[in-house]
Amino acid sequence: MGKDMKKRRDYEPLKNSEGVRGESLLMNSEGMELTFRCLTSMKTFILRSLRNPSW
Repeated sequence: MGKDMKKRRDYEPLKNSEGVRGESLLMNSEGMELTFRCLTSMKTFILRSLRNPSW
């Protein structure tokens, strides 16, 4: 019984750190995707305004 408890205790922090790492990775990839989309739309907007300037 004592052995089982030790095994479980060794496993818990590993599982938790993995979950946290996975979440932060997901957040990073989402942020990167949003940034990339924003930059792409900005680029198209700038190129369009350069092609036919309204000023």
